[in-house]
Amino acid sequence: MTKNFVIDTNVLLYDPRAIFAFEDNNIFIPLPVIEEVDSKKKADGDLGYAAREINRILDNLREKAFNEETSLHEGVELDSGGLLRILVDAPSDEYLPKILESEKVDNMILSMAKALRDQLGESITVISKDSNMRIKADVLGLEAMDYENSKVNTDFLTLKVPTRVVTSDYLSLLNTEVEDDYGNSIPVKPDDIDSYHFNEHINLVPEGFGDDCKPTFVRKDSKGNIKIVHKYANSDIFGISPKNEEQMLAMDLLLDPELKFVSLLGPAGTGKSLLGLAAGLHLVNQGVYDKVVIFRPAVSVGEDIGFLPGSLREKLGPWVRSIADNLDVIMPNADSKMKNVNGLEELEHLGMIEIDSLSHVRGRSMQRAFIIGEEFQNTTPRVAKTLITRLGEGSKLVFMGDPHQIDLAYVDSRSNGLSYATDRMKFNRIVGFVNLHKTERSEIAELGAKLL
Repeated sequence: MTKNFVIDTNVLLYDPRAIFAFEDNNIFIPLPVIEEVDSKKKADGDLGYAAREINRILDNLREKAFNEETSLHEGVELDSGGLLRILVDAPSDEYLPKILESEKVDNMILSMAKALRDQLGESITVISKDSNMRIKADVLGLEAMDYENSKVNTDFLTLKVPTRVVTSDYLSLLNTEVEDDYGNSIPVKPDDIDSYHFNEHINLVPEGFGDDCKPTFVRKDSKGNIKIVHKYANSDIFGISPKNEEQMLAMDLLLDPELKFVSLLGPAGTGKSLLGLAAGLHLVNQGVYDKVVIFRPAVSVGEDIGFLPGSLREKLGPWVRSIADNLDVIMPNADSKMKNVNGLEELEHLGMIEIDSLSHVRGRSMQRAFIIGEEFQNTTPRVAKTLITRLGEGSKLVFMGDPHQIDLAYVDSRSNGLSYATDRMKFNRIVGFVNLHKTERSEIAELGAKLL
């Protein structure tokens, strides 16, 4: 049975191609939505791009409708099999309770949806990423749903390192190397190699040993070999060494240049930013990468501080103070060419660190860079895809954040850029992720994370 969907503005701004996600159903866009989209087309960054992309899509459909001797108001068939119509007629105030302002766009959309329901004599579903809009639709007798197309299954957020019980001979085999046809030493692959996901950490426990057995963490690396993690991931970098097993596994992925995309997920204080920045600078110092590039969405916690004067770098100042805080820990133990470097500004001047805005990432191609996307739970899937597709040869991208601590409107733990990218790309040959749970910042920080 064909269904009828009325689309809210925020759905189109979240995903400009949302109209193609409803298969062979009827999609209705109220004219006030077009007006709202038009008001965003000059906005900076992703918001402005989304608005302009919606305009391009609708204009192409307008031309298609014209060639088919119809109009957007009458309806144009989509490639997905559905039918798109722009709702024009403004209904009378009788469709809204007097307490609701009829001139408010959200209320106009709801009023037009109710009028459409009466006109068609069929059920109408309002699709909105605004929970308040969905509540009002329900109160007014309309069905309402969130836009689910970019939501992912977040079971991976609760994954802990699995344990396998193996024989002592199995463990010995993993420490054995043989020569290949070219005389190179290569690890022996166990018979059950295909049961391992790429870059998933596993704790191997010998038969007959209890919980007191020292863990042996391994993963199937990008070449399909089983790598024993503790051999190098527990090392000291700028005086920083992993404080727990989770951090050791994170360092394992961060220091592997064969991995091109890594996600570190966990609450505040688990060490994501410190480990990521330390690993990046270490690899730059080793000549693996030319620089560390840091992106962080300009999303405020609490009250927005409003317009900021100055250059782009000066505008980004409030959002990069956490980087300076981490450098205060890292730099006192620096060596080699970084020994006499003082602070963030000098690292920027030397070209070792670059801080940029996500608003300016489109069109870039970043070569031989260790790229960090901080607080990426405060982005949309489209932003995550945009940054991932900017990677050039020899680059690595690390997303960090807490999918349960979101300050960006209209995204949640299942629909933000961090969760979306991690779920869609996990267990690929050049991709890895780690969940961090234990707070190491301080005793009071850990207590606050648990109790507040």
